[in-house]
Amino acid sequence: MRCPPEAVRGLHRLDLPGQQEEAVAVALLLRRVLETPAATGMLVTPDRGLARRVAAELRRWNVEIDDSAGTPLNQTAPGTLLRLLAEAAAEQLAPVPLLALLKHPLAAPDLREPVRRLERLVLRGPRPAPGLAGLRAAASEHSALIERLETMLAPLLVLVGRRRPGSPKHSTPISARPKHSAGADRLVVA
Repeated sequence: MRCPPEAVRGLHRLDLPGQQEEAVAVALLLRRVLETPAATGMLVTPDRGLARRVAAELRRWNVEIDDSAGTPLNQTAPGTLLRLLAEAAAEQLAPVPLLALLKHPLAAPDLREPVRRLERLVLRGPRPAPGLAGLRAAASEHSALIERLETMLAPLLVLVGRRRPGSPKHSTPISARPKHSAGADRLVVA
């Protein structure tokens, strides 16, 4: 089916070798629109990667654009904090994920120095037993910090420790489950 000529007037097709070239071409077209008095332009695309690349290209010319789709949650500070919290819980507060969580800018800034001391004196070396009990045993001289962490993480630790009767002690991570397996529709952290 052919479109009437007036329906496609002003449209151009560009076949480009790659995504970066595509972003540069779109950015140039938008820049041309900005240089035209009283003209407005917009990029409408479901491709978030393209939108980010075009915005980056426009910033090279000091052109800031309004991205109405916003920033993806996983690229925000709160989203990163939530991911680190889930990773620390899934790893039973293993040293690396626990330190990543505690060093996040939104996580208790008043704990920075005590956490650095805990890292230097306890967490660099043999790995402590899992959970806060393992940290408590390995860091008896840091009991106040461990108690504070326990208070802060108590709601998460309750959720992690809560299992339905008959549920396995160790669950398969969601990423390792087949897409259509029983229980694939709910998150199991164990």
